[in-house]
Amino acid sequence: MAQVEVPVDVKVEEKKGGIKFELIESPANTPPPKTKSSSPTRTISSENIDEKLKAAAERRLSLEAKKIKQLSNQLSKIEHAMKKRDEISKEFSVRSKKVLEEKMEQYSEKKEAHISEVLCKLKKQFENGEKTTLCYHVEKVNKKTLHDRPLPTRMERP
Repeated sequence: MAQVEVPVDVKVEEKKGGIKFELIESPANTPPPKTKSSSPTRTISSENIDEKLKAAAERRLSLEAKKIKQLSNQLSKIEHAMKKRDEISKEFSVRSKKVLEEKMEQYSEKKEAHISEVLCKLKKQFENGEKTTLCYHVEKVNKKTLHDRPLPTRMERP
């Protein structure tokens, strides 16, 4: 390896706490940075410009087509979700209507059974009441006939 000597300036300063040394190197001898070689100049012709414009138009059209395709996919997904939601809603309403009708039918059956039971009890009570009233009237008539008869005297004993 080649040794390169670099000129150095040394400054020495004395202070209370000691000696201060400053080493100053002279600027390095580096070659100036290479300039980039410019590329050969292109010749711009109307054909090149037309080709580039056509390519840009094609890119623009392909991007628009891609965006339209994405939007149509999103729209179809939204429509599918709406149809599914409508189907679920219809199923729910049919199911809830069926359950409600069953409950109403059970309620009406229970109501009819309760009414018939109450009517049976009332009929029995009415029949029992008629018997009681009939017995009461018979007893009343019997008592009346006993009171209406003349009391037997001692002599008339049979």
